[in-house]
Amino acid sequence: MLAVTIGALAWMWQGGIQRAKEGTLALAAAMFIGALARTALPEARAGMLASRRRLVDVVSLAALGVGLLVVGLVLPQS
Repeated sequence: MLAVTIGALAWMWQGGIQRAKEGTLALAAAMFIGALARTALPEARAGMLASRRRLVDVVSLAALGVGLLVVGLVLPQS
């Protein structure tokens, strides 16, 4: 998740407004990957994903993913 997030931010940083849509969609994918990983991993292996209770973490990451997905789909293609 962290690698995808860093890659997406670097993609948007280098490409500017022309790459904002793709970078936002990649960030949404990173949030969904994080939610899935937090659901599947046991507490001992969750690492930085485990900051609160499992349900709160999964719902928070999924909500961020949905928000970024909507923004990424609404952005015009430049």
